[in-house]
Amino acid sequence: MSKQRAVSLDVLRGLAIIGMVLSSTEGAGLPAWMHHAQEPPPDFVYHPEITGITWVDVVFPLFLLAMGAAFPFSIGRRLEKGETRLRIVGETVGRFLKLAFFAVYVQHFYPYMLAPEGGIYAWGWAMVAFFLLFPMFMRIPYNLPRMAKVAIKVAAYVAGIVMLIVVKDADGTGFNVAINNPILMILANMALLGGIIYLLTKDSWVARMAVCLVVAALDVGVVTGGGWQNAVAAFTPVQGVYKFDYLLYLLIVLPGSIAGEWVRYGLACEAKSRQLVLRLLAAGAFMIVLGLLLEPFHGGIRKDPPTLGYLMVTGGIGFIVLDAFYVLCDRMGLRRGFTPLSMAGQNPMVAYVACDMLIYPLCSAVGILAPIFAFCATSPWLALLQGVVFTSLVVLLTMAFTRIKWFWRT
Repeated sequence: MSKQRAVSLDVLRGLAIIGMVLSSTEGAGLPAWMHHAQEPPPDFVYHPEITGITWVDVVFPLFLLAMGAAFPFSIGRRLEKGETRLRIVGETVGRFLKLAFFAVYVQHFYPYMLAPEGGIYAWGWAMVAFFLLFPMFMRIPYNLPRMAKVAIKVAAYVAGIVMLIVVKDADGTGFNVAINNPILMILANMALLGGIIYLLTKDSWVARMAVCLVVAALDVGVVTGGGWQNAVAAFTPVQGVYKFDYLLYLLIVLPGSIAGEWVRYGLACEAKSRQLVLRLLAAGAFMIVLGLLLEPFHGGIRKDPPTLGYLMVTGGIGFIVLDAFYVLCDRMGLRRGFTPLSMAGQNPMVAYVACDMLIYPLCSAVGILAPIFAFCATSPWLALLQGVVFTSLVVLLTMAFTRIKWFWRT
């Protein structure tokens, strides 16, 4: 099997990350379709009764699809090299623990959690927490003894845990594992559950689709007022770390793993390339149609809690976007124009937190953040420009770290 890197996956992942950053950095005054459908302006309060989606509601499913599509390249290759399933399971559990820690850690040190009004306390701790993430998650590139590298990582984690215990948030609350970033915690669960399911079903996409049908059936049972299904949905081993809604995202991740297999085979065999393009397009169209047929279920398509229609429609969009990037980047070789997306997609953890934990604090420290926000609030176009500028800074920073190979990895 070819070892060629699937640039299309990096670009898809990068597009999702940049979309997340843009949606969180754009200013006020923009129309509702520029925000999450269930958190519309002007109050941006969560309204569970609102149905429908905007482009903002699609970017996270794109990242989930890319995560699933990466399984054949990571787990699949390792199996082909002869690594044992037990070892891969152990490392998958380790990846879950690291991602879960990351979700808890960054949420505790976001400036708005420490002090909504900002200030040196919030900005200072956020920057310290950001730079401490490098020894935690970076594969230290320097020529040091292995034990020295291990010692650096252990010391960084110990320092991070001490900070979690000592530093209080705005209302005086200390460390609580239930206080975490839900996006990152979903990714942690999908890395664990999706990875293990792919490991067990690597040679059978039918088995993976059977798992999807079981998950969907459980959701139907819960929505229609089932008995034991409600008990399954209510189960959580650790409050805030897992809930049933997270399990539903397997309906994007596992089909994504099939898309990843198709891309991998397409890269290995030129003759299969056209067939692959048609397969991705057909699968994406089928999922979108299926999602629209399921639209009345749950009372409409909505992101939170995720409905079956939402998962199918956004997953189908992901297939089609991946197909387009596969044609442009992996087959036509038009990679240069997608370099910012590709490099951001290779270092997504940095891109996800860089604005809140570094760029905003630095701008605040030199006294320009509040004036920028105030100025950009005077016009919708300036509000959009605010998002574009800060997102561009995130991309440039991430590209810089990627170029020097300072990757955060789990």
